[in-house]
Amino acid sequence: MNWLLRWAGPRLAIHGEQTCFDRRRLFILPTGAGVAYGALLLVLLLVAMNYNNSMVFAFTFLLAAIGANAMWQTHRNLLGLCVALRPPDEVFAQQPTALRLQLEGGDKARRALEIEFEPRIPHTPATLVTASGNTQTSLQLPAMRRGLQPLPVVRIATRYPLGLFRAWSLLPFSTRVLVYPQPADHAPTLPSAPDTGGAQARSGSNEEDFDGLRAYHPTDPPRRIAWRASARSDSLLSKSMHAGAAPRIWLDWHTLQSHDPEERLSILCRWILDAERLGLRYGLRLPRRTLDPDRGTAHRRECLRLLALYGDAE
Repeated sequence: MNWLLRWAGPRLAIHGEQTCFDRRRLFILPTGAGVAYGALLLVLLLVAMNYNNSMVFAFTFLLAAIGANAMWQTHRNLLGLCVALRPPDEVFAQQPTALRLQLEGGDKARRALEIEFEPRIPHTPATLVTASGNTQTSLQLPAMRRGLQPLPVVRIATRYPLGLFRAWSLLPFSTRVLVYPQPADHAPTLPSAPDTGGAQARSGSNEEDFDGLRAYHPTDPPRRIAWRASARSDSLLSKSMHAGAAPRIWLDWHTLQSHDPEERLSILCRWILDAERLGLRYGLRLPRRTLDPDRGTAHRRECLRLLALYGDAE
């Protein structure tokens, strides 16, 4: 369909994340069954003309009317359909992610809609949807590389009601997705030495703060065991806790021994996810960027954004 995008690019352009199908955006052609149906009509017409048989004429015109109505119904099944894109919140490289679409068909049901990517992903069947009112569906995105990536073109087609014609349209969304590095499966243990310089004690607080990870001691209570971190390590680890000080650690690019930049980014990504889950205040040091220690969703996303765009603007 690349030729179609080159030829009808301005007509198919989408500004924003929502579009509606008007007649300029829709294309329709007969299917294989439709071509055979047309050939049958031609044969019947020749027979009727050769034998001057009014019954065959009437039967031929009846079949032609059914075919014309089927073509109109197929086109009408897509006409006026509105599609809104719902980009994924977070995408990690080489991990499955769903692309959500919201279909609004108006007062009537849009039946047997075939939704897939263009070009088609091998061994991936099209998603069949009947849109009645507001309907949400999803497509499984192919594995994507780290960085700011464009979304693949979405194709919506229908053969409803008789399968004689196929109407379709393409959705070349201009939205780009920020793909974070793939989190390492076997990352080194989080840095256990917190940087507490400048941390202020919280007076009157009996809460214990996470202070890093250390080797397990037999006297540690079970609630202190870091089960997930231990699963990625060769030894059992415990959470080191203390009262009053806000824990701070640095996730430093230069402390990693790997020479592969993508592997370093993968380890840092895993550390960011683990540090946020464990409640640490963590800072990020990259060759040309530094983020001061903090925590929370905004800080986590900013750290992951720097990893995703590493090398692009340097």
